[in-house]
Amino acid sequence: MPSNKVHPGVAAVLSALFTGVGQIYCGRVGRGLAIMFVGPILMVGFVFLMIVGTLSATNDPSQTVGSLGAWSILIGLMSTFYWIFNIYDAYTLACTVNQQQNRSRRRRPRRRSKSESGARRSRRYDNESDVSSPRRRSKVARKSRPARRVRSSY
Repeated sequence: MPSNKVHPGVAAVLSALFTGVGQIYCGRVGRGLAIMFVGPILMVGFVFLMIVGTLSATNDPSQTVGSLGAWSILIGLMSTFYWIFNIYDAYTLACTVNQQQNRSRRRRPRRRSKSESGARRSRRYDNESDVSSPRRRSKVARKSRPARRVRSSY
């Protein structure tokens, strides 16, 4: 029986190598594509707005370089957190997919409706009045057996 188990470690490594690939490996293609394309597009847009805003706000080139350095640190931190979130998301997604697959594989007993259980109960009581049932047979057998004789010791 082939196993369709998704390995969380593999999903995390794939996401560490390239964002969104771990989610695609887990079977969530839309989520993986969103992480793969939307995140970097937002990051590039944020960098563009940061550069344009910094250049237009200051006329002194020395202040521009200092503020760009601060923005670069902020963008670096945001990118790092985005990358770590991507790895964590792929790992937890793989664990969730495995749990869902395990739940769907488990066999659950069929629940009986109230009418079925009532019919079953009435059949059991009908069988007790029948001579062929074990309980009834034992009562009949007891009545037809001769009484025990008590041996006297003298």
